Amino acid sequence: MVRCPLLAFVAITITPALAPAQARDRPGRGSLEVGAHPEARHHFRQAQRLVASGRFDAAVKELAAAERFAPDSAVLAFHRAKALEHSGDLDGAIIAYEGYLQRRPDTADRAEIERLIGVVRARVEAAKHLVSVESEPSGARVYIDAGGPHEGPSGVAPMAVRLHPGPHRFYVELEGHQPIDRVVELTAPRTLRFRLSKFDTPAILTIGGMDADTEGAPSSSTA
Repeated sequence: MVRCPLLAFVAITITPALAPAQARDRPGRGSLEVGAHPEARHHFRQAQRLVASGRFDAAVKELAAAERFAPDSAVLAFHRAKALEHSGDLDGAIIAYEGYLQRRPDTADRAEIERLIGVVRARVEAAKHLVSVESEPSGARVYIDAGGPHEGPSGVAPMAVRLHPGPHRFYVELEGHQPIDRVVELTAPRTLRFRLSKFDTPAILTIGGMDADTEGAPSSSTA
């Protein structure tokens, strides 16, 4: 999950911010669909109040609660996408925007939503760090975040990838050598050098010129 704070606050267009004519012209931005469950309406009103006070994380939870009672609501998907975007959860915002389009495939604002998705994707890419992964000997197999909820790329060292800031698990293996299983907290672009060794000697991970002992499993470092 990517969290990227906005440079400036932009008000979310939830129901009170729209005149009735605007709501009709901009599908997905007005009140809940006719016949929506009362609990969905309750949580939606709670979300409105939270957004108005800038509490976007809490608003996301209320909107998610509303969707449990109205799982097909395009309106809720749209507003959850906006709240996620303003909370900094850009990956979540993309998924929610795409959910809005799935629930309302013929919406008149499809082009605008697709543009928003493109803008958010660009922000996600801009927030990533370039990470160069090397191994000694070269040719080691590299697995990033293997088995996790957001499994990353894999490849053969040397390789270069762009990764979100935050913790990432690197598993590096080469036949006849001791594998390295390491969690690295990425805070900037980095070159990671994994010095693999035979099974009777410890392996070494070098981050930005600093060696870190890799014995034990899996340990963590900040880069």
